[in-house]
Amino acid sequence: MTDKRITKSVRMKKYQEVYQTVVKTGDETKKVQKRKSVPKPVKKELPVSSSAPKKPLNSYQAFVREESKKEKYAKLRGSQRLSKIAESWEKEKRKNKLKTKTEKIKNK
Repeated sequence: MTDKRITKSVRMKKYQEVYQTVVKTGDETKKVQKRKSVPKPVKKELPVSSSAPKKPLNSYQAFVREESKKEKYAKLRGSQRLSKIAESWEKEKRKNKLKTKTEKIKNK
């Protein structure tokens, strides 16, 4: 029985010419296709009704609005600024709780 297998080196030699011609012609025929940019859909702006009442700011939102305007927070980054404002809110909230407790005690 004869072995009809071809060794790897023989196979490579056999197909080397074909491979090289395909690589050469393949490079020439390849064309770089640019992606076409698809325009984003334009969002339609909803008309703002002036008759719609705005909700008033809650106490925390009003506090943050007032505190963020202060000079002592101007040099801080956004996340640091909000964390400092949150700390001062906690202090303010504690003061308000103490005031309401003392007022309740006085009213009794």
